[in-house]
Amino acid sequence: MDVLVPASNIADRPLVGLGTRQISDLDYMNPEESEKMRKDYLNAKRRLIIIGKDKGVLKPSNGANPNEDQKQLEEALRTLAQDRKNEIWMVTSQGVGAAEYAYSHINPNLNFAGRYRNQIQLSKYNTKSVKLPHVGSLLEIENIAKQRITTFDLPGKKIQSFPLEIELSFQYFIPDSMGDFAKFMATEIKDKLETVIKENQKFKDYVVTIAQVKNCSPGDGLKINEEGFTEDDFIKFMRHGFKVQINHIYYNDQRILVEAIFNKDQGRKFDFALSLGGDPVDELTHQMIKSMMSKQNYAILVKNKESEGDLLGTYASHRLEDHKEVINLLGDLAAVRSSNLCLEHLYQFFCKMKKKKT
Repeated sequence: MDVLVPASNIADRPLVGLGTRQISDLDYMNPEESEKMRKDYLNAKRRLIIIGKDKGVLKPSNGANPNEDQKQLEEALRTLAQDRKNEIWMVTSQGVGAAEYAYSHINPNLNFAGRYRNQIQLSKYNTKSVKLPHVGSLLEIENIAKQRITTFDLPGKKIQSFPLEIELSFQYFIPDSMGDFAKFMATEIKDKLETVIKENQKFKDYVVTIAQVKNCSPGDGLKINEEGFTEDDFIKFMRHGFKVQINHIYYNDQRILVEAIFNKDQGRKFDFALSLGGDPVDELTHQMIKSMMSKQNYAILVKNKESEGDLLGTYASHRLEDHKEVINLLGDLAAVRSSNLCLEHLYQFFCKMKKKKT
């Protein structure tokens, strides 16, 4: 049975970029830490491995792997996926088809997730299923709000409402051509929408935001929802103004995927979790890995110390320098079959890492 954690559990968590430590304080993984990870992996009955954006993590940031590295990577992933104790997810910030194209030939037990129009997109080939939250009815919220917002029908005043090209968001646009009255109307719409949400428990997973926009264009993902209102009208009428947007709280948020993975099999908990990522969006996964498990969690930042400027902080617990170390790590974990195998091999690998750093 699929069970989902209430929305409030996610909404209260810190924003990305405000991690638990400064990235400069996170050193590279040492042999002692690696040996503990190997033992935790070996003793675990159910393991989760989540791999983020592959550039810089599974391959160079600016190109493809050399043939030898790619062969080693695919062999490691194939072996890990064949182990029934392992559940492996590869999560890309692109459409899920990009990950499928690059890695689905390796093993059918790999699971893929991506993004499409700012929504989590799951591969139809996944062997593990997760159920993301039902997004509810934005139209129902809008209809209730419209009954209370008197400014919609004022003579000579025109407000455009339209869904974004995703299911999790809806917005109103109030053009600057309405003068000083535009801000008043935007504020009233926001207040009324928030009241509707507070009064209806089934809408508790929605939030409302207001923003002043300039140089808005149809290419910004807006879809006109009024017959006879053309794109030319949009350009002339709606380039500047106020935007009131209502979002489901899971809108554009990778954490809900990780949380759904953790909660999909009640009674069969993961006792080992590993996340690998170096992109800012992968911090969401690192954050969730650590919040969902108090022990045996390894949130590994893949980033060398010369290129850490794009992160303010990190939720990662450990660090590797580059994709080559990730490939080696996956290969060594894939070789761990019993307590009598590969301890020395894995230890030697991390000793080499430590020697390279000194």
